Amino acid sequence: MELEEFRYVEDAVNNCEAQYGELACTTKIPGDYIRISLLENQSIEYDQEMFYLGALVALLVGFRVIATVLLWRKGKYVF
Repeated sequence: MELEEFRYVEDAVNNCEAQYGELACTTKIPGDYIRISLLENQSIEYDQEMFYLGALVALLVGFRVIATVLLWRKGKYVF
């Protein structure tokens, strides 16, 4: 998940802006600002973490159920 991959970015930017200001931080840590813009462009928000986790679990369970049903139906013709 991109959210976990970039979790440190929000803290790093906030700490830098508190010490040096936004303009100095854009030249000091430009990669972190790019990462934040990537998250914003994809509409990924830190407070939606449980929704993303739930969607991931739902996909996992859904695909497992589909695979089980298909294999069960296919196995009826073999045995």
